[in-house]
Amino acid sequence: MAGGQSLGELKYKVTLDTSGAQKGVDGMSGTFKGIGATAVALGNIMADAFEKVAQVMGNVVKQGVQYNAQIEQYQTALTTLTGSADEANRIINNIKQDAAKTPFDVKGLTQANQLLISAGVGADTAREDIIALGNAIAATGGGNEELSRMAVNLQQIKNVGKASALDIKQFAYAGIDVYGLLADSMGITREEATKLDVTYEQLTEALRYASQEGGKYFGAMENQSRTLNGQISTLKDNFMNFAGEAAQPLFNFLKDTALPTINGMISGTISLNDGIQNLITSAMQFIESFINGIIENLPQIIETGLTIMKTLITSILSMLPEILQMRN
Repeated sequence: MAGGQSLGELKYKVTLDTSGAQKGVDGMSGTFKGIGATAVALGNIMADAFEKVAQVMGNVVKQGVQYNAQIEQYQTALTTLTGSADEANRIINNIKQDAAKTPFDVKGLTQANQLLISAGVGADTAREDIIALGNAIAATGGGNEELSRMAVNLQQIKNVGKASALDIKQFAYAGIDVYGLLADSMGITREEATKLDVTYEQLTEALRYASQEGGKYFGAMENQSRTLNGQISTLKDNFMNFAGEAAQPLFNFLKDTALPTINGMISGTISLNDGIQNLITSAMQFIESFINGIIENLPQIIETGLTIMKTLITSILSMLPEILQMRN
């Protein structure tokens, strides 16, 4: 043989070369199998993640629709009270701002403002009076329930023209010394204050005086907002406002198209065929507008979400020293 190699040696060498190639193929096959298994695992993880995100978003949208329905009820009631839809919308927006920086929620603040407006108090004055009352309530550790109850008392005082002995007692039960506040704001003794026929204007002026810098209740709501319950309340208000904005397209579709059409089909005022066609057309328009709305508002949605997360993280970090101390 050429080069001095025997046939046996050549056969052995070829066999070795072939087995080496086979090992290489087997190795590559094992590698690809490993990659495939990893890809499947990642796919499963991503699928689970998307499913959980979808569930969370579905819950957000559901809460947003309910929140918007509640806000619509408030706007309708305030429109009746003020005679203006624009004024009602302005009041609601102010209440949302107040709820976002106080320990009181939108529902409690709206009910309190409604009570005073229904008694003839102007919207802006009612807002200032409720904020002053809120400081007094916060200073005594009260919440939405106490705010609503004391707002009822203010409404009664406004309607009657002066406070009754029972009204004064109700404030006392909530930890608010009406005569002491009047004495401070009017520069008289407490004994002299007890002889007054206390009017709405005198009482609210006393509450405002106590809320000013140097007053008895100055900064009370701000201080309460820094507590755990206060921060949870603020986070809740911010989240619900975010959910309401996210669900607004769906809310409009349900309110303006879907439910009227379905009710029309049930009552017989709209034919079944026309109703279904209308629903399909409207649903397609809704989906398109919903997607466009998400794209247009994505930066704002992300910013709102980041703000909520920042608030939550800040709250947790601020609590860490207390948590560590409790563990020790």
